[in-house]
Amino acid sequence: MPPPKLYDSPNSYVPPTSIFSPSAPIVTPTPSIPTITINFSGSQSAPTQQMEPVSSPTISYTQASSSFNQSYLPSSQSSLTPPVPQDQARQFSQSLVPDEASVRAQKWGLMAAKYDDARLRKHVWDFVDNEFLPHYNFRPLARIAEVWTEWTVGIDGYMSVRELDEGWGARWRRNVGAKKTEYGRRKKIIDLVLWLVANKPRWDADLALRFLTDQFQPHFKSARSFSDYLTPDNGPGYTEVRNAAFAHRP
Repeated sequence: MPPPKLYDSPNSYVPPTSIFSPSAPIVTPTPSIPTITINFSGSQSAPTQQMEPVSSPTISYTQASSSFNQSYLPSSQSSLTPPVPQDQARQFSQSLVPDEASVRAQKWGLMAAKYDDARLRKHVWDFVDNEFLPHYNFRPLARIAEVWTEWTVGIDGYMSVRELDEGWGARWRRNVGAKKTEYGRRKKIIDLVLWLVANKPRWDADLALRFLTDQFQPHFKSARSFSDYLTPDNGPGYTEVRNAAFAHRP
């Protein structure tokens, strides 16, 4: 960037008007004329001459102002760096802010590293409040075990419901009544499996699902009908399943 022109820049130093007057000529005082006294009284004494001393000439001068260019000397409030024009400074600061496309690409890369790009692309996405928000519609499931699969690993290549909850909470359901209702139905089965694993000694998820498939699946046409059987929470359906689990010997 070229330096600012002389006195054009607001940070350039403008030397003040010199406080010195132009150089004055040397002033030489006129020497005083000696005074002679003549004695007319007839005295033999030699005439005396009184002379006033001549004072030394006084030379007055002023210091000439410095001849070099002071336009780049910084004042107490200026900087040695030439100022950046406002338009250029504004353009430079805006260039540091990433555009929306860059933000989206960065956020997508972070999600792909965590969830796998192919699974992410199975979903439809919205970009809301500077983040990606996925869509997901519950699949019709016939078997109880499929509800657990949808929760843990996902169905048909989609992200699992557990991952959706962990990544976006309830926001991915977008407060849609049908999704909230179906989520609540399937969550009853998930909570039942987790309860069996926690309360039945040496049972894992596979043993709990085998028990539900063998003992209850034949009596229900779909996972939804089994979920309705478990309603309300801690009602007769829950009680029957728990009692059967404690009596079951795999």
